[in-house]
Amino acid sequence: MRATLNDLNNLEDPMPAMNFEFLLGNLPAGLNADSLNIKCQQVSLPGMSIEPMEMALHGQVLRFPGRKTFPGTLSATFVEESNVGTQRVFRTWHEKIKSTNTSKSTGYKRDYSVTARINVYDNANVLRDEVDIFGLWLSELSDIQLDGQSSQVMLVQVTFTYDTWRSNIHPFE
Repeated sequence: MRATLNDLNNLEDPMPAMNFEFLLGNLPAGLNADSLNIKCQQVSLPGMSIEPMEMALHGQVLRFPGRKTFPGTLSATFVEESNVGTQRVFRTWHEKIKSTNTSKSTGYKRDYSVTARINVYDNANVLRDEVDIFGLWLSELSDIQLDGQSSQVMLVQVTFTYDTWRSNIHPFE
């Protein structure tokens, strides 16, 4: 049966994708992440998957749920300011994780990873989801595209690696 106008009118308001904050917490080496929350243009809410477990018998293949996994990577885009403060924070954090000169870490995972949080709000500014991301560290600071033929804001794209995540409002059972 096709949806009617009455069916559509009974739906809740749509969830806007723009009402969020990405909180990186206490970065290593005293780096200040406060302004990064404001400058975060895009971030991905992490997902999850279940690996299929196959059983082949008598010419047939049956698939069952195997282990549950988390993607382990999270992408985000930040707006750069004229003082290149965004790049400076991410470059310094990246250097703390693995030094360019020595190829050594400046500590252990507990020293360079953080617990980050993504808060998602509805149009009435009510917190609808609060996702904690555990063991998050900066794995990639992407190339920054410069273009002398356009009037665009400089964007800093990064990729984080993490262990797992949990919603505090909609927890796993």
